[in-house]
Amino acid sequence: MKKVFLFTLVWLFMCGLATESVSAKKRAKAKHVYHKEIAAVDDVQRQINALNSLMQQKMQQEEDPYATEEDTEVPASGVYETWTNRRINPYMTPVAKLPDSVRINLSQYVPPVATFITSHFGMRRYRFHYGTDLKLNVGDPVHAAFNGKVRITGYEAGGYGNYVVIRHDNGLETVYGHLSKVLVHENQPLKAGDVLGLGGSTGHSTGPHLHFETRYLGNAINPEKLFDFAYHMPINDIYVIRKASSFDYQYAKGAHSSAYKKYIAKAGKSHKSKRHRR
Repeated sequence: MKKVFLFTLVWLFMCGLATESVSAKKRAKAKHVYHKEIAAVDDVQRQINALNSLMQQKMQQEEDPYATEEDTEVPASGVYETWTNRRINPYMTPVAKLPDSVRINLSQYVPPVATFITSHFGMRRYRFHYGTDLKLNVGDPVHAAFNGKVRITGYEAGGYGNYVVIRHDNGLETVYGHLSKVLVHENQPLKAGDVLGLGGSTGHSTGPHLHFETRYLGNAINPEKLFDFAYHMPINDIYVIRKASSFDYQYAKGAHSSAYKKYIAKAGKSHKSKRHRR
């Protein structure tokens, strides 16, 4: 009787061990399946992230086939609310809405072409000339005035011809017109002195020259207020944009002809009396 009892106890004990072993195996298997499912979910998420990244890159390349990761920074983003390749002047910001004074660093200036002026900023018979014309020969290299980024390039038959517009780190935009060939593309970063194109006489032009403009939020500033073209350098390292002095021509244009004559006379005296100061 005791033997039967002992045998029964041993048998029950063995059955318990076997049951425990089976349960442990089931738990281990369930744990393995769980981790496998988690890994599969993570893998799917990684694939989704990779696809999203590829789609974003493709969209960026379709928008600008030359764009790279280094091209993402926009110069003077704190000044301009938009970056667009559609128009030379997309801002249409009236002078009245500009700050009272803005300091512009000109110390890194490189002359687009180191030559002489052939036509000044100002009125020309029936239209206004918003730049300074500089002498060059067809094929002469034209250089970026400051560090910056090409915002727009294009061709305008009745005006600029082949042109380039660069937005600079200092807040200015410069325009280069009548080029025979453009050597840069939109959204391309440039350093001061980099060649952006070759001189020419395209568009509304009577002979080879560079039409050079300086603009702030789309409003042209007489380049001769900023640069001494005889010495090929800035008049001062810092130029302060002020509404009354930097955009005086806008007030004169819309005024009576006598007011404009006074403006022209004042500008002429300024050209004659200007001396190099640095």
